[in-house]
Amino acid sequence: MSRKKYAPTSIHSAELWTLGGVLTFFGITVLASIFIGDQEVFEHIAQLDIYTVYGLLSLSLINYFIRAIRWHCFTRQLELPINWLHNSIYYVAGFAMTITPGKLGEALRLWLLHRSHRHPYEKTAALLITDRLNDAGAVLLLCFISAASISSGITQILTIMMLGTAIVGLTCLCLQPSLLLKLTGWVYGRVNRKPRLFARIRHALRQMSRLATWRVYGGMLLAVTVGWFAEVLALDWLLVDFGQSVPLMQTTFIFGCSMLIGAAAMLPGGIGGTEISMVGLLVAAGVDLNAAIAATAVLRVTTLWFSVGLGFIALPVALWIAGGMDTD
Repeated sequence: MSRKKYAPTSIHSAELWTLGGVLTFFGITVLASIFIGDQEVFEHIAQLDIYTVYGLLSLSLINYFIRAIRWHCFTRQLELPINWLHNSIYYVAGFAMTITPGKLGEALRLWLLHRSHRHPYEKTAALLITDRLNDAGAVLLLCFISAASISSGITQILTIMMLGTAIVGLTCLCLQPSLLLKLTGWVYGRVNRKPRLFARIRHALRQMSRLATWRVYGGMLLAVTVGWFAEVLALDWLLVDFGQSVPLMQTTFIFGCSMLIGAAAMLPGGIGGTEISMVGLLVAAGVDLNAAIAATAVLRVTTLWFSVGLGFIALPVALWIAGGMDTD
């Protein structure tokens, strides 16, 4: 007996985006090393021992594990009965699509839920949107907590305030969607076509409001903030290894600010925006340029690219579970 072989066409596109992202990332790193750094960049990277690499990857795994738990908690809140192990595999498989514009390819998780459990998209769309908002809120919370330690850098603080206002405003709109529901009704009244589509949009908006509780959304926000702080510790570890002295709270601000800027740029995986921001902020904090480039490059490999690699490992398993691969 075999299952029908089927896979979303976006997987091939994601492979191309990932290849392009790898080339872009390493191109930026090499060019930065050649034109604004020197041989010390590679010397810093070469001095890392295998135990440090294991430690950095372990900190990333803590982040991914907490976020996978959040995904499952959100599905339970929406009363979507899914096995925890399968749900976690779907979540990790979505990392394979991170290197797509705006991370839109991570909607693969919704396809997997629909394919394997027949959950309609209007019921699961809230998962993807709320998951993304919760990540942004957690990184923003790290920025706000650490901003008090920044004695200078008014431009960076103002940037965080503007991004924070946008994130908080968007979160309130989505999790308390009364205004969006009225807007949807108003648009339908003007268009007066495709009633099923507008009904699905309204259903998706109501689903998001079910996640807007202090126990669920607030609890997961605090938990995921701990997960993202694990990656801050990875950056701090690298800086210490490279002989640089930066207060932990300042490192937290630099990490959070860089991640938000990269996300706001809507570039695939934040490539370019995140790296340039992180190097610039590290140098402004007194970090040697070569060490800043090396630390940023290693951090992105052990966070972003590590997650993409795990995603491609989990993807065949997720497709098999969803009935997308042949089996005897």
